[in-house]
Amino acid sequence: MNKKCAAALAAAAALGASTLLVAAPASAELVTRCVGEGGAVTVPGDLVVPRNGSCSLDGTTITGDVRIGRGADLIAENVTVGGGVTGAGNAYFEAFSTSVDGSVVLNGSHGAYLEDSEVGDRVLTQWGDDVAGGFVYTFQTAVGDDLVSRGGELFVESTEVAGALRSDLSQYTDLYDSFVDGGVLVRDNELGGVVCASAVQGDSRFVGNIDAVQLGADGPFADCDGSNFWGGDVAVRDTQGGVLVDHNIVDGDLTLRDNDPVALFGPRNLVRGDVLGEFDEWDGSQPARQRSATAETREQALQRKVTQRHDSAVRSADRAGNAHLRG
Repeated sequence: MNKKCAAALAAAAALGASTLLVAAPASAELVTRCVGEGGAVTVPGDLVVPRNGSCSLDGTTITGDVRIGRGADLIAENVTVGGGVTGAGNAYFEAFSTSVDGSVVLNGSHGAYLEDSEVGDRVLTQWGDDVAGGFVYTFQTAVGDDLVSRGGELFVESTEVAGALRSDLSQYTDLYDSFVDGGVLVRDNELGGVVCASAVQGDSRFVGNIDAVQLGADGPFADCDGSNFWGGDVAVRDTQGGVLVDHNIVDGDLTLRDNDPVALFGPRNLVRGDVLGEFDEWDGSQPARQRSATAETREQALQRKVTQRHDSAVRSADRAGNAHLRG
């Protein structure tokens, strides 16, 4: 995967310096307004991308917080943020080889793409001004606390989460080749969720999801190579779109209850506790549901969103003109 953004970000870095204005408020803190392109300098205090503005940074150090205004974009490569990042409605944040000491919080934002990056605190996408949370798409990234989606899309790949993963009323929650030190809660997701080749240390629950839940297995809902490890209890309840469980090691109990259709339980599960509830044995020969060979995967759809917003942001930053970044 990935690699699509790396080339585009490298091209963005070569476009130029930056168009920024620095204002000193009544306090001693400096606030830098960024529209355009910035390079390897230190910005003292906070950085703001104003409403509908686009800012592309490469090698920049920001000592304070970052605020991305409504409809604005921030593309960050090799950037260090001493505080946190917040995004307003329809804002977009893209980080490549970037470190954020604080949290990344999106309030009704378009989304965030985090690759080869570190976030010291939580990552959160949530409703804002009656607009659903945007997507969070992580790849080869470390999250220092919880990873939370309220109303958004959550696609997590090759990522370490030091806290819990929680997703409420989201579109879907997919976890691939990742580690979660806490538990997983996926509740009332419209399109269900997939957990593949991942390790989850805490207790986990998948409750009230409208579409399918797939834990492990190379099944009919998603391609999956590899087994899951669950360090606590796992429960899948009240699912309407089908449940498939295979290639899982569960240290605690596995509960499959009140799912319609009834959950399918494959032969390559190892459950050290009890298997509770209602399920049918599944030998893998008859898929629960066929997938269209031409259907766009969730990851492909997110890659398309990232590419479109990235390209638009880079063009806008380039049009803003070049000036030396002043801190």
